[in-house]
Amino acid sequence: MNFLLNAASSLYGKAVAWRNHRFDEGLTRIDRAEVPVISVGNVSAGGTGKTPFTQALVRLLQEKFPKERSAIVSRGYGRTTRGGLVVSNGAQILVPDANRAGDEVLLHALTLAGTPVIVHEKRFEGSRMAVRDCGATCIVLDDGFQHRHLHRDLDIVLIDAATLENTNLLPAGRLREPLHSLPRADVVCFMNGAKPQDTFHAVYSLLRADTLVLTAEVRATRLTNSITNQAVPPNTRVCGVSGIANPMRFHASLQEKSMEIASALVFSDHVRYNLRHVRQIVQTAQSHKISVIATTEKDLVKLRAFSDIFASAGLTLAVLPIRCTIDQGKDAFCERVSVLLSPR
Repeated sequence: MNFLLNAASSLYGKAVAWRNHRFDEGLTRIDRAEVPVISVGNVSAGGTGKTPFTQALVRLLQEKFPKERSAIVSRGYGRTTRGGLVVSNGAQILVPDANRAGDEVLLHALTLAGTPVIVHEKRFEGSRMAVRDCGATCIVLDDGFQHRHLHRDLDIVLIDAATLENTNLLPAGRLREPLHSLPRADVVCFMNGAKPQDTFHAVYSLLRADTLVLTAEVRATRLTNSITNQAVPPNTRVCGVSGIANPMRFHASLQEKSMEIASALVFSDHVRYNLRHVRQIVQTAQSHKISVIATTEKDLVKLRAFSDIFASAGLTLAVLPIRCTIDQGKDAFCERVSVLLSPR
């Protein structure tokens, strides 16, 4: 099995290298948007905190550069639609269906008031929609490190401890491309306790001399009733329900908030919940005599459609929001962005 995985990783690596070579040598076209583009991405497959970091970045832009109108552009992973959609124009949500918009995209739209959110598998076309239809003066490209068809003016890569623990490419490891792709990054952010000083030889030697290094932490706030927004009391027995890349971190956060995980259901990342899933959740909770379903923000945007079923079963649907804080390098980062957004 290891031989097959390593062989598959080798083939995958050659395909990635060939693709990057074509971009590096100008053999594949790169389009430039009408406005500056800040990309948030990673070199690993999910679970690094990209969604909360993207939201923290947008909030930072709103706070420090209030004259700018930032818009998020994403491919809308896992959505059932194709082409371009304005999920939110900043004033109202136009596509409230997570299946049509994508769960992370709809979460951005619900969480970031005043921020346009656009999906398009061709991110350059998405950036044009953001400028033309929403008046964007800056694009935040969600999960953009591998999407090289769109030129980016500031490339941010997130790295967590798990990324550094297993540096094998998919499918043997978690890496979407090798660490020696990091020289493309203008900013590298070490997430969730990954310590840059402990990884000097593994990462620092790969970075450009002008690469800015940040650290950031994703922290849970409090478990709240999704209907009333009231806090769930400590030591409550809950059924943890998640369909995310890193469910163990979600479980750890629940325990840090003094919740007793009496049962847990883990579904695939970006799962499209249906009645079968909901019945499984209800039956599991009732069999363990649990009255609170604890879930993530990303899952809530999909599970909320079944609120009546949970309510009729006597179950409370509760959510554990998470927020990202940039702990180190924020001032230097704002200076970089200020130069980027200076009068054009």
